[in-house]
Amino acid sequence: ALGLGQMERIEQFAARRRALVHQYRAELAGQPGIRLFTDRFDAQTAFHLFVVQIDFNYCGSSRTVFMQRLRQEAIGAQVHYIPLYHHPVFSALREEQTRLCPETEKYYSSALSLPLYFDLKEEEVSRVTKTLKRLCKQNA
Repeated sequence: ALGLGQMERIEQFAARRRALVHQYRAELAGQPGIRLFTDRFDAQTAFHLFVVQIDFNYCGSSRTVFMQRLRQEAIGAQVHYIPLYHHPVFSALREEQTRLCPETEKYYSSALSLPLYFDLKEEEVSRVTKTLKRLCKQNA
C-alpha cells in the first residue's frame, strides 16, 4: 500500500530531484577540482543519487579528510559505489583487479555522493556547494 501511494507521486519526486540537480549543476559549473557528469540524460533521470568527481589532490586533501570536513559542517556525503573487488571477501583478487580496471579505480578514487532528497531545500544545496568550493579552494 505504501509503495503504491508513493508510485502515484513518482513524477513529483523525480521533478523535485531534477530541480535540485539543476541547481547543483548551476552552482558547481566550472569549479576547479570538481567534475560533473554529463547532463545529457537529466530529463529522463529520477536521480536516486547525485555524484560528483572531486580531484582531492587538487583540493589538497584525501577523500577521507574531505568527508570529515564536510561532516564538521553538518553535511553528509557518501561514496557510491565501492568496486566489488574492494570488498573484503574478494581481497585476494584486489591487486590484480585494480591493475586491470584503471578507469574504475579513477572513478572510485574521486566519486562523492552529495545530499539529494525530496525535502532538501534550495538554501541547503547552496550551503553544500559553497562549502565544497571553500574546502577545495582553501586547500588548493
